[in-house]
Amino acid sequence: MVKDPVAVRYAEALFELGKREGRLDALAEQLDALAEVVRAHPPLHELLLNPDVDPPDKVRVLGRLLGELWSPELQAFVQVVLSLERAPYLVQMADALRQLVNREHRIQPVTVRTARPLEPALRERLVRWLSQREQCEVRLVEAVDPALLGGIQVTIDHRTFDGSVRTQLDRLRQRLRSVRVH
Repeated sequence: MVKDPVAVRYAEALFELGKREGRLDALAEQLDALAEVVRAHPPLHELLLNPDVDPPDKVRVLGRLLGELWSPELQAFVQVVLSLERAPYLVQMADALRQLVNREHRIQPVTVRTARPLEPALRERLVRWLSQREQCEVRLVEAVDPALLGGIQVTIDHRTFDGSVRTQLDRLRQRLRSVRVH
């Protein structure tokens, strides 16, 4: 969850523009793509942060990289962000916008960690159950972590439900240590 007020404020402005223009999903996808390019290419991130490069030059570089994903609205938004020296917040702005769009569409990203990949049938049942429980569409993000040994960890927003074997063994170990033997 993005907490930086600068990133959130800019994301809210782009969210309102997108809603007003009927292009909210498109703008969110474009900003997501831009954030992924910036994350994947540290030299590009450094270029965006470089005060010696003028904002219009940065915008031209981004335009060449993004091609058809570079709408006039996104270009104007990024121009403002770079002109006001807010480039360090650009990736966080994309994350904050995605959160706003997900909330608007009642979509809840859920991270599921397991020791082995989920079987398709189990994955489908889990998505259905979580969707009913949360009363929204669930987008499952799977992560495999062999250290869990077995079981499952589910993270929704700031809540984590831990049914992993590793956690159960840790709790058992703590209980056994606290038992007094006479």
